Amino acid sequence: MHARTLTQPRPYRCSHSQWLNDSGTCASSTTPRRSAGPQHPTKPRIHRRFSVFGALERLRCAPVSAVNRRKPAPAFEADASPSGRIRLADYRGKYLVLYFYPGSFTLVCTKQTVGFRDAASELRELGAEVVGISPDALDTQCKFAEHYQTSFPIASDPEGTIARDYGVMFSVLPRVKRVTFIIDPEGYIAARFHHELLWYKHIDDALEFLRQQQRK
Repeated sequence: MHARTLTQPRPYRCSHSQWLNDSGTCASSTTPRRSAGPQHPTKPRIHRRFSVFGALERLRCAPVSAVNRRKPAPAFEADASPSGRIRLADYRGKYLVLYFYPGSFTLVCTKQTVGFRDAASELRELGAEVVGISPDALDTQCKFAEHYQTSFPIASDPEGTIARDYGVMFSVLPRVKRVTFIIDPEGYIAARFHHELLWYKHIDDALEFLRQQQRK
C-alpha cells in the first residue's frame, strides 16, 4: 500500500470572512488560531518570510478587517463614467462599496470589475451601490465601463488625490493598492478589504459583510 501523504491544513477563518494573519489573530479580532497539531520533533520549522509559498500566503492572507472605530470616510468628488461627476455625499443614506484598483483594461482589474458588475444587482438588494476608481483618465474609464457594460460609475483619480486620502498608495511604488471600502449610510468606513491577487475576494467579502448587516 502506498503511504498516505499528510498535508498541512489551510488557515482557519474568523468571523467576517477574515483570514488569520501571521500572529494567529484576525486583523480586527483576538480569536486565537486553532492548533494545526504537533510539529515534527526533528524537522526545523522554516520561517515563512524565507519561503516562496510563505510570500504567496501573505499576499493571499492580506489584512481583511472590519473597522472597530467609527472613522468618517474622506469626502471626494471625481469625474466618472459614463459622463458625470460623482461625490461621496451622493450616496448618503445607503451603503457604498468603493473599490480602488491599479488600472483599467489590465487582466486582474478587468476580472474584478466584471465580478462587481455581475454582483451589482445583489449588492443593490442588500442596500449598497458600487463605485470603482483608478488613476486612469476619464476617457479610459468611459471606454472601460462601456466595453464591459458596468451598471455603476468608474471614477477617474489621475493625480491619486483620493487614493492618498484613503491611504491606498504604496509607500515605495507610485501604484494604487487593490483595496475595497464599505462606507455605511452615515458616511463612516464600516469595512476595508485588501487582496492584491485574489480579486474575487473583494466581491465575496463585500457580499458577506452586507449580508451580516441584514441579519442584525
